Amino acid sequence: MGLVVSERRTKRASARLIAWLVGLCVLGCTLGLPPGIARAQVSANASDDYETLIKEATAAYGNQRFEQARDLFERAHALRPSARTLRGLGIAALALNRYTEAQPELEAALADPRKPLTRDQRREVSDILGWMKESLGTFRLALSPPHALALVDDRAVSAGRNLLELGEHRLLVRAAGYQTREQTFALERDLPLELHIDLMPEPPEPAPSISPPEVALTATSSVPATSRDQAEPDSTSVFGRWWFWTLAGVVVAGTVAAVVAATHEPSPKSLPQGIEVTTQ
Repeated sequence: MGLVVSERRTKRASARLIAWLVGLCVLGCTLGLPPGIARAQVSANASDDYETLIKEATAAYGNQRFEQARDLFERAHALRPSARTLRGLGIAALALNRYTEAQPELEAALADPRKPLTRDQRREVSDILGWMKESLGTFRLALSPPHALALVDDRAVSAGRNLLELGEHRLLVRAAGYQTREQTFALERDLPLELHIDLMPEPPEPAPSISPPEVALTATSSVPATSRDQAEPDSTSVFGRWWFWTLAGVVVAGTVAAVVAATHEPSPKSLPQGIEVTTQ
């Protein structure tokens, strides 16, 4: 009887141990600590993603979609960084004329021991770096204000060290609230150039001028009536009296009416003989 009880206790303990182990495994998966089988599955999925990204990046580069190719190489490099992914990043940046990014990436591709370049790939990268050394110049750009946007030949560049083709270039720097500055510069081989661009603030706008209110002018004289009356001479002659000129006007009007009446109705005696005058 004691043996049977002991066996039952042993089975219960075993069941508890198995349950505890299963719970621990689930907890480990939840905390990001998967068991070996899960780790192998994740590794296989990451490998598939990496190979897919490399194939898509290579196809995009062959179709001259260089921005897309670089984005895909960056994602592949994040999954599995190596000399091969650095080479892809550098060549894509070179196709975009982003020499400042291409040079350090290609140099790192030659030195990275992870999945190293083949002999042909190393020769190719070395030739590209040799061409860059012969054909590119270095200039350092300092901007004030620091957030100003700088464009060289209509391509954005950042403050600090930049690589460009040798020869003459046009620089445009602008920022909100500052005067835009534009200038040209030339790069020569083995002669680094430093440019310090200090933008001037925009001048304040002049305050709007306020015109004085218009004053209405009247035709009235400012001289008081009493003063005008005093200023006018008081004529004592008969020709200065108002009634004299009124009577003279009446006499003249009567004379004019008499003359008009006399000339409008001519006398028959004054007409030549043989001409009959009628009233019809």
